[in-house]
Amino acid sequence: MFPSSRRPRDLARRSSRRPRRISTTKIPVPSISEIADAVAREEAKARGDRFLLTVLRGDPLGRVIRVDDGGVTIGRGENADFVLDDPGLSWSHARIFRQGGQVWVEDLGSTNGTFVGDRRIREATAIGDGTRIGLGGHTLLKLSLADELEEESARRLYDSTVKDALTSVHNRRYLVERLATEISFAQRHSDTVAVLLVDIDHFKQINDTHGHHVGDAVLRVVAAAMQRVLRPEDLLARFGGDEFVIVARSVTRENAHILAERLRSHIAGLSLPLEESSTITVSIGMAFAGPEHAYPAPDELLAKADTAMYEAKHLGRNRVVAQG
Repeated sequence: MFPSSRRPRDLARRSSRRPRRISTTKIPVPSISEIADAVAREEAKARGDRFLLTVLRGDPLGRVIRVDDGGVTIGRGENADFVLDDPGLSWSHARIFRQGGQVWVEDLGSTNGTFVGDRRIREATAIGDGTRIGLGGHTLLKLSLADELEEESARRLYDSTVKDALTSVHNRRYLVERLATEISFAQRHSDTVAVLLVDIDHFKQINDTHGHHVGDAVLRVVAAAMQRVLRPEDLLARFGGDEFVIVARSVTRENAHILAERLRSHIAGLSLPLEESSTITVSIGMAFAGPEHAYPAPDELLAKADTAMYEAKHLGRNRVVAQG
């Protein structure tokens, strides 16, 4: 006798069921290198580590750029992520990128080659902390592994050599070096370069009447106002005292004059936060270099802009005068 809960019909139904099929699908097993890459990525992410490129030789000397996951294209062309002014570089010279926990460098078909140490590379090559990368025979970069604090320190050190501490625009030393580069660039490509020398009107009177702390505030306000008007590719530097210099690449004489007038009128619209109503004005001298004349030396171009600025002062201030 079968228990009422287990009748022959139920047992027959159970015995007729097909056995459960076991899956034969293979589960992919990561390789040792893939596991190592994953571990390296997680460790670097946990530590906040990043890879930095520093210019050891070349222009701009000392500049630092981070190698993000998207990679960094290096070259002389404006479309490169890291633009270096070296005539030995190709427009798109090399690319440095991260893949997994490793950093790689590849040449992009450059004319003068990419080197890891003393060896010219022909294909993507793995590099690590401390590797020196030569580009075009002159420029030398160094790859470094750094944390957030070290990256910030490197950037501050670079800024301290090229930036004016008061206004945060570029300093005179950087201006002189960059202007020489811009003139050379214009000469190689039959291009133009304009120099605008901006001088704040009656600045000594502001200092004498309101104190140097107000004069410093005026310098910062004027520098910030000019940066809002300029293009990203234009260079703004403090030349000394209350004088600023702007270097504009690839502009016509007419457009350079329009830029100068925009700067003058924009600054004239500013006012000082003092008890009495006070406005700020500037006198601007402009010098221009292009293929129609012999390209001058940097000092000569600055001297022409300075002469034009003093003429603007003599004509009544708050105006633009172009030299030549």
